[in-house]
Amino acid sequence: MTARRRKRQSEKYLNYVLWLLIAGVLIFTGLIIYTVFFTKPVPRSPEEQEYFLAKELVQKNPNNSYYLQRLAEAEYDIGKYRDAIKHYDKAIKLAPYRPMLHYGKGLCYLRLGDRKSAFKEFQEELKVTNDMNELAWLEIGRLYREDKKYEDAIKSFEWVLKRAPTLTDAHYELAEVYYDMGKYDMARKYILEVLRYDPTNEDAKKFLADVEVKLKATSKGKSETTETTANK
Repeated sequence: MTARRRKRQSEKYLNYVLWLLIAGVLIFTGLIIYTVFFTKPVPRSPEEQEYFLAKELVQKNPNNSYYLQRLAEAEYDIGKYRDAIKHYDKAIKLAPYRPMLHYGKGLCYLRLGDRKSAFKEFQEELKVTNDMNELAWLEIGRLYREDKKYEDAIKSFEWVLKRAPTLTDAHYELAEVYYDMGKYDMARKYILEVLRYDPTNEDAKKFLADVEVKLKATSKGKSETTETTANK
């Protein structure tokens, strides 16, 4: 075999290998493009599964307010709060008097740290429902408490209990409000209500223990004051 012939065979072999490499790269790139742009993402949780399902429903029925609300709720569950607000807005335009739309939007604003907008949405929810949404009242009460507007917070939580007397969250919130105000006897009253409806609530048990310590300290302080006054 001449040197020239061997050289031609070597070049042919190298070209073949090079062609295989290029073909492999093209196939691999094509698979990536197909995966990214043409295959549906695989849900990693029930929340994501609901999100993809709701998204598909809205794509097919973009003016269906129920599907928009469902998508917004799903987006909230996976942390897409701004997207959820947009879809709540669309649902509100289509169904302005439906309950829970402003409430859900308010929760999104809370997650984003926008307390002012959240408060406004909860108030809008109460307008739509004629003050009949206890969940909106609960969130309003929490916002009042954070602002140290204790009397307004108490009124809000008491209203919740008129609608839902067994709602432990409202009892717990009232206990915390009275604790913040230094009214430990009232705090004890409401934390006992929490344990009445939820006997295994460990947080409530710890809170009750703390309240009992405060009550004993307060009682001891009053006794010492009485004795001092009597001795005078």
